[in-house]
Amino acid sequence: YQEKFKQKYGYDYHLPPKDWTEVRDISEFFNGWDWDNDGEIEYGVAFIAQQKTQAMWEVLNLVAQYATKAGPPSNTTSNIFFDADTMEPLCNTPGWIEAFRRIQELTKFAPPGLLGYGYAEFRYAYVSGIAALGFDWGDVGIMEQYPDEYGSVVKGKLGYGPLPGARKYWDHVNNKWVQEDHQVNFLNFGGWVWIIPKASKNVDMAYHWVTYITNPDRSLLDACG
Repeated sequence: YQEKFKQKYGYDYHLPPKDWTEVRDISEFFNGWDWDNDGEIEYGVAFIAQQKTQAMWEVLNLVAQYATKAGPPSNTTSNIFFDADTMEPLCNTPGWIEAFRRIQELTKFAPPGLLGYGYAEFRYAYVSGIAALGFDWGDVGIMEQYPDEYGSVVKGKLGYGPLPGARKYWDHVNNKWVQEDHQVNFLNFGGWVWIIPKASKNVDMAYHWVTYITNPDRSLLDACG
């Protein structure tokens, strides 16, 4: 499909897509026609979008690219939630707004019923071959391998890649867009965090332990083994 895609969009798409602009264009290109010749209409993209599920993480996939840039944690790099100096929330800044705008646009290229997709609905739908692109944790890769259990028609056909990046990001310190191709690796998960109870008998020791076990070197060991 590269030739037809290039005729319409003027460039060769990457596999996997390197940024969310490519995700948008690929999703539009593959939306609304039978590109796998199974007699049914397919769509461009699918993801978790149901309220009160993991949909917030899907939004953060984009926020991480448009609201900051990669680098050691600081006020200007790898920081999307609060201004580190003032603790003002950043969710109303242009980077966040751009992320919301883009994920909202992707819904136009998604299957009917997308807003009812929790993690189970999305994964079952995706391995049924309903959409060209999807973004999720690795669980969908397990379901892909088991047609009998999950109805997968895409065994051995899925590719994987890191989160797409962006062609710009919002510099909230200087209040301006920076036009720069970049990609931010984002640990998109919640729940596995360290918390020190208010009633702790030794808050300082607990704090020192948390900072020790979560420093960059040990975090890398924790992630990679």
